[in-house]
Amino acid sequence: MNEVVKCYDPLAMENTKKLFPDLTYCQDEYETACDSDALVILTEWNQFRNLDLVKIKKLLKSPILFDLRNLYDPALLKSLGFVYEGVGRK
Repeated sequence: MNEVVKCYDPLAMENTKKLFPDLTYCQDEYETACDSDALVILTEWNQFRNLDLVKIKKLLKSPILFDLRNLYDPALLKSLGFVYEGVGRK
């Protein structure tokens, strides 16, 4: 199986490219989600707090979201049809 790892971090991208040249670098969060198996949120940046979740769901192969910063309300994501996991949430 040939896996593609995509990333989008506008502040660190140039330095990250030097360390990890085999990653697929994207222009924005929506390009990153496009045709991906799942979306993993690792940052608390405002642009990730305010994603167009309907658009994200349409772009993903499967509506799976791992929220490592607990930015989103689990009930909201589940009502939109996502499989949602917030890490460390009680």
